[in-house]
Amino acid sequence: MEEAAPWGQCHPRGMAALAFAALKHRLVRGALKKPVYRFIQQRCPAQDVEFQGLKLRCHISDNGPERFVIFQERRSAWDALNMSVDRLRPGDTFVDVGANFGLFSAMAAKKVGAEGRVVSIEPHPELVRRLKFNMDANGFRHVTIFESAVGDKTGEAVLYANTSSFAESSLRADATQPRKDQKATAVPIATLLDIVERAGLSRIDALKIDIEGYEDRALVPFFDTAPRGLWPKRLLLETIHADDWATDCVSKLVGCGYAIERRTQSDALLVLPP
Repeated sequence: MEEAAPWGQCHPRGMAALAFAALKHRLVRGALKKPVYRFIQQRCPAQDVEFQGLKLRCHISDNGPERFVIFQERRSAWDALNMSVDRLRPGDTFVDVGANFGLFSAMAAKKVGAEGRVVSIEPHPELVRRLKFNMDANGFRHVTIFESAVGDKTGEAVLYANTSSFAESSLRADATQPRKDQKATAVPIATLLDIVERAGLSRIDALKIDIEGYEDRALVPFFDTAPRGLWPKRLLLETIHADDWATDCVSKLVGCGYAIERRTQSDALLVLPP
């Protein structure tokens, strides 16, 4: 099984390799694209990929961020990745809220080096497994993983997991319409300040948060209670689900003194002046 195979042993072979190359180089179009894609999913559900100097195992069938690494087509994903980690330096501290399978955490871990810190927070059990695998494949011992959701309380919560698109899982019961590929899963939940304190962080140089419309429940209590010394110097906030917020996170952060450095259709990058 791919779960037990060391990194480097999951690659498309034979007809699957030919089908993958045709799909990646856009030689397959129109009505043929879907059956070719389905064939690759069946023959090679996981692929070991070298990406920006990282070793990653990516699953093609059930998680958009992993498909991005395989096919590298979505401009918005490149923008978010670059805005999150581009200015990290050796020795910096990065917090990844909604770490998914570990792309942002791995890029940050490479940037900050062994003398830096990365705190990765992810509640979905399957994504945690993938996250751990990818950190281990790269030998990143300076990454601390918290298997937890983040919100305005500590205890247990229900994660509405989308089994056909893990990245769309959410703590919001109304995040997606009930359907056969949605599964309610009990997960631990903690406040962001609680996790930061348990990790022993004294500063945060950059933080990325993408938790499908629950960003306000994580950030507002943090900025209401955390000492200013723990406020992230740079913060990448996914805003695509802003209509689901009870509190406008961008306005909250601007009110705390942050400046909006850049906005895209999906994200806002905010910077705390010295």
